[in-house]
Amino acid sequence: MIGRLSGAVLWSALAVAGCGGEAAPVEQVDVDGAPVATGTPPVSPASLAEIPPGDTGAILGLMRRVMTEGDGAAFTAEKRDTTLAPEPSQEPRRVTLLTRNGERLKLIWTEPNDAGRMTGETHAWFIDGEVRVLQEPFAAFFLDGDRIVLWTDEALEPVPVPDADRMAREQAITAQLRSRLALFGMDYP
Repeated sequence: MIGRLSGAVLWSALAVAGCGGEAAPVEQVDVDGAPVATGTPPVSPASLAEIPPGDTGAILGLMRRVMTEGDGAAFTAEKRDTTLAPEPSQEPRRVTLLTRNGERLKLIWTEPNDAGRMTGETHAWFIDGEVRVLQEPFAAFFLDGDRIVLWTDEALEPVPVPDADRMAREQAITAQLRSRLALFGMDYP
């Protein structure tokens, strides 16, 4: 489609240029003649403070941004790995911590399937030492101060959750982070 789009834009530019006189701005259209949006793409918010209350789409954008930027930073991070003793009927769990200058960036640990094989992973992305996004095999969360702001399924589609379930999950996430970070001699607030 990009090749066809470029051809349509080129034909429009040639038509304008061949008319003589000063060239007028050319409206870009796709193959079907529909206008193509131009300009800079929208930028996702940099913090939760920039998002109006109830704007789930913006929170999802911020969630994706934290994940993408965290994964980008991970390429130059210090990587530390450990393996936990296997629980009954399970393979050993691997835990990886990525840091830069002593600041935690990302924590990853394996998750067992029904047969006890470690086929899944949980990823936790940190901003200023606090978990901001946690993605498990079947759910993901955007957090602010250990409070779940948005709960999604594995495809990052928001799901409604009763307050009692949300509070229990917040406590479980904090407990998991404390136990995983303790393996590396780190506390979690």
